[in-house]
Amino acid sequence: MGIHSIHALVGSIDLRQATRYHIYWWITYNLWAASQNRELEFDTNDIAIIKLLTQVNETIIPALVSFDDNSNLVGLDAVIAGWGKLTDGLNPNILHTVNVRIISRDDCETIAYRVVQRYVYISERYLCTLAEPYALINSGDSGGPLIFGSFILGVNQGTCPRTGTIIDIRKANLHCGVDYYRMFINDLMQV
Repeated sequence: MGIHSIHALVGSIDLRQATRYHIYWWITYNLWAASQNRELEFDTNDIAIIKLLTQVNETIIPALVSFDDNSNLVGLDAVIAGWGKLTDGLNPNILHTVNVRIISRDDCETIAYRVVQRYVYISERYLCTLAEPYALINSGDSGGPLIFGSFILGVNQGTCPRTGTIIDIRKANLHCGVDYYRMFINDLMQV
């Protein structure tokens, strides 16, 4: 599958009503790091910058990227967005959102310990969230945003701890905070 067969869908929460934009280029964090001779701290970096072939309609206002330190975000009420599988196993055409609260890394590690009965280290690059009633990131939600107001705080990764069972109401949601990727984002936003 070539880059010209992939489109960005913009302007609607319904996949069937969104406007398709062709992608001019994209670069993942791993490719950028290699081009900068930067050593990867983590094997998986689920983030890329995409440049579209044409400008998006001026009525579309893109979200801003937050560069707050992850520790300053603890306690915020935020929103997860994604097209992940629903409880019936189907993927929706409508974007789903859920309200969550950002919890501390210590609280996230405690939750993980209760699930797997061993210590699980949560890196400083991650944010953890909980919803009441529970809502968990599922297949198809990875790469979606963690949003506060008009700011993107993080990128959906999955659930914590990472076990074979995705749906476990004792788990937390795991997001990669965008602050970790500040140099990557700033560098490519100038291109």
